[in-house]
Amino acid sequence: MAVKICPSCGEGNKEHAVICIVCGTSLKQASLQGTLNADKEMDTSLYGSRRTSKVCSHCREPLEEGAMKCKYCGTLASRAAGRESHNHHIEVLPPVPDNTAMTLIMISTILIPITGLIIGGVASFNDDQDKRDSGKMLLFLGLAILVIQIILFFIFT
Repeated sequence: MAVKICPSCGEGNKEHAVICIVCGTSLKQASLQGTLNADKEMDTSLYGSRRTSKVCSHCREPLEEGAMKCKYCGTLASRAAGRESHNHHIEVLPPVPDNTAMTLIMISTILIPITGLIIGGVASFNDDQDKRDSGKMLLFLGLAILVIQIILFFIFT
């Protein structure tokens, strides 16, 4: 996968980019690094005597011998199911989802309603009418979200 390196900030941009995605600098004078997409066809002239049939099907870059993921795009690779043993075509799997994001989503769906209930409960006893109304709204929304979560829990389990 060819990239244009920004002369100003050093960011890698797509090979057909005109301006840098980070700093907006013109890429007319930028240097290309990597293999152009047009040159990624599997032929012996590209790979010379070290011809390999292991290619990342996502970015079409050649995979190193025994590589578990592409060094250019980071996509995981595994042997394609149902292929003969003499054919070493590599099928690229989608990236493995990060469990950190799911954990943060689950924590926030629990903490946000509870925080709303606590802050709303305290604010609903304030002397200022606007703060009382805001506190009641937070209490109502916190309770509504908790009820929806409980209903969804019982529906999907």
